[in-house]
Amino acid sequence: MKRVMLGAFLLMAVMAFWPLMPSKSLAGTGLQLNLGGGPSGSAMTHAANAVAILLSRSIQDLEVSSQVTLGSRANLKRLREGSLELGIVLAGDTLPDLTPIIDSPAIESGQVCAVAGLYRVPAQLAVLADSSTMLAQDLRDKRICVGSPGSSTALVAERLFSALGWWDSMEKLHLGHAEAAQALREGRADAMLLMDGLPSKHLLELASTQGVRFIDLHQSALVSGFYDLGLGYAPVNIPAGTYPGQTKPVPTFADTAWLCAMEMLPAQVVRDCLAILASTAGLEHLSILVQTAEPVAKLAQAKPLLPLHPGVMHSNEVALIPGATP
Repeated sequence: MKRVMLGAFLLMAVMAFWPLMPSKSLAGTGLQLNLGGGPSGSAMTHAANAVAILLSRSIQDLEVSSQVTLGSRANLKRLREGSLELGIVLAGDTLPDLTPIIDSPAIESGQVCAVAGLYRVPAQLAVLADSSTMLAQDLRDKRICVGSPGSSTALVAERLFSALGWWDSMEKLHLGHAEAAQALREGRADAMLLMDGLPSKHLLELASTQGVRFIDLHQSALVSGFYDLGLGYAPVNIPAGTYPGQTKPVPTFADTAWLCAMEMLPAQVVRDCLAILASTAGLEHLSILVQTAEPVAKLAQAKPLLPLHPGVMHSNEVALIPGATP
């Protein structure tokens, strides 16, 4: 089911935002592109590897190199600086915050552009299985791992817990995912929040050895007005059986991972890449390799928060995709 949904989402992204099918032109001769993924072992890294392999094998004289990075916000910064041509970026990381309590970089229009939506990245708030914590509010005065400084997880944590009204009073542990899982395992933390594909490597290991339980974040986001901030997050469920011992779906919210490009990347290159990604063979390749991320089912919940790349918006000598609006 996840594999089918991935293909459906990418295809819907093309149909909704790029109404014309590209020609069979090649991207260029001897062209090398750097694609920013995420930390080693993360869903972002798996997705970046899948995209890089597909494009390099499918387009003559094009080599796409997937790079391990610090994640979405680092990719966004490097795309703006020009040290990456492509990168996977979470939609929520691209907006300047609408409240003064968050310090996040404003994105200048046109520097970084959206190409295609890839998959959902759900917020996951976990405690050990034997914890007495049942609701998010039970953690108000507890020790919570909120991600490494400058990470997407840290940004979401500050946005969410500020909306709940207790960001300043809670004990924040700024740890990366691996360190957070270790702190939870050793009793140095009461909970850990992370933004990652499903299943998260670190939570999967922890669930397999000690057992974890997930806290409903959808209700907290709903009652706190978090969704009303307009930051692009949407309700999703962590499906039952995603982790060992998880017998019921867990309501939460998710961001969307987008393949983005620097605006200066030639439009023809983007058209060629998107044609491969949206092809039958491309969708099959991605659905096989991108197994750790939960894709989006409804494109209406995942509109890009960046301008679309010119290569997505325009094309010549092409045929219409059935059902698309020119």
